[in-house]
Amino acid sequence: MDDQRYFSTRKDAPIAQLDRASACGAEGWWFEPTWAHVFSPHAMSAKLDEQYMREALKEAERALAAREKPVGAVVIHKTQVVGRAHHQTRTLKDPTAHAAIIAITQAATALQPDQLATASLYVTQEPCCMCVGAALLAGVSRLVLGVDDAKQGACGSVIDIPGNERLNRRLLVMRGVLAPECLAILRKATIGARL
Repeated sequence: MDDQRYFSTRKDAPIAQLDRASACGAEGWWFEPTWAHVFSPHAMSAKLDEQYMREALKEAERALAAREKPVGAVVIHKTQVVGRAHHQTRTLKDPTAHAAIIAITQAATALQPDQLATASLYVTQEPCCMCVGAALLAGVSRLVLGVDDAKQGACGSVIDIPGNERLNRRLLVMRGVLAPECLAILRKATIGARL
């Protein structure tokens, strides 16, 4: 993924934000003029990403045990899990009960509305349009996913909502974190469905 599109040197940013623009560029800082903060896409280490994805995988295991699609999600704010969930569409008889939606709802309840702008969403499988839309509307700044979804993925596999430059919000997407583990749990569900 080309991180250059997340860098901005726009001169028409509000004055209050231009003073922060000097920290952008060579040091790897990301600056989005419509936001009131500076965010480093490199602030989260690969080890932390793996640690939090393992939490999402625990949720995916719960979904598998409940005979749901084995997808798990967690929302992290300042190294704390503030939302965690797995798919529950069958259990709740609700087609919108996707892991990411439930985790975002929990995080929004736990935090102040503006705090989600510094939160990260970890999902074991690339989210659908509904879930990516919810992440954008909630103001989540970073989405970390395990494996792509060639049938419904809305982060570049089928369509690319975060890459749509016409939207007024941005979402940094990191791919492939613990991809083998995330794929393995999806395969378990496929094998179980055949038996």
